[in-house]
Amino acid sequence: QPQDARAYCNGIQTIQKHSREIFLRTDISSEQLATRGLQLVAPAVVRRQVEPEWTWRVSLEPDEDAILVAMHEKHRYNIRLAQRHGVAVRVECTEEQKNKRTTEPKPFDVFWSLLQETAKRQGIGTHSRGYYETMRAVLGSHMSDVKCFLYLAEREGVPCAAAIVAYHGDTATYLHGGSSHAQRQHMAPHLLHWQAMRDAKI
Repeated sequence: QPQDARAYCNGIQTIQKHSREIFLRTDISSEQLATRGLQLVAPAVVRRQVEPEWTWRVSLEPDEDAILVAMHEKHRYNIRLAQRHGVAVRVECTEEQKNKRTTEPKPFDVFWSLLQETAKRQGIGTHSRGYYETMRAVLGSHMSDVKCFLYLAEREGVPCAAAIVAYHGDTATYLHGGSSHAQRQHMAPHLLHWQAMRDAKI
């Protein structure tokens, strides 16, 4: 929201007056920065890209059928293929995992394994494991107004895909995720993404 962007930028300027920091990484949109007369500039330092470079926005106001129709036909096909193949999507939140006792692999361990597999396969960089653990702990804490969920897509108990999704206000953001190359024929990521979109509509 514009008022949030103004408060955010004011906070940055206040910190800058009392700090020697010269670089800030932010995902706030250029439209929001414009509310303060600021603009994005090309960085003077180039480093290996770790955070997503682009954010794709999809309106979830239409009903589910309308959203599906607006998708590429291959996406719709892959969602239904995953359903026919018996892929199931479940959701874990931070607090639930703290209280759960099970001999099964912990959801975060599954996420980390799939993330590393995907990064190696696609030749992309990732943060350390601690980065993602801290991010989930902070976003999922009772002190945060952001809800953070870990989505897992499985087929016959075998992990196929995983993703971390954050919810704030009327916006859901897919943050990080990975998938299994060995299970690629089941199109699990498509169903996982669709389930997250459906949950965001509730």
